[in-house]
Amino acid sequence: MEEKGFTLIELVVVSGIIIVLVAIVVGGYVRILDTVQEKACWGNLRVMDGELIIYNFDKGVFPPVENGKNISELEPYLVPDFLKRMPECPQNGEYTYVNDGIDTHIKCSIHGELPK
Repeated sequence: MEEKGFTLIELVVVSGIIIVLVAIVVGGYVRILDTVQEKACWGNLRVMDGELIIYNFDKGVFPPVENGKNISELEPYLVPDFLKRMPECPQNGEYTYVNDGIDTHIKCSIHGELPK
């Protein structure tokens, strides 16, 4: 009588192939997720920089917040008239307000600032 089923070698080979495929998929997912989060951060920086320019056109000055402060300090000036809510970095970076007298923009602690 012949027994039906898989040998241990067959199970190990199939398990190994599945593990390799899962590792490839998970690695690709992590890289894609990082790229998407970085692009979302750049988008947040563009929106914030644009809203600062609009605020300046509307009020004639930039918000009176000290250089290097967290963007939460800008909330009373920008929400709700210019922004629905203050954005957050998708990779948990910190957005800071840069107003050095020459340039005014937002900077991310992880991704830096938009190219000039």
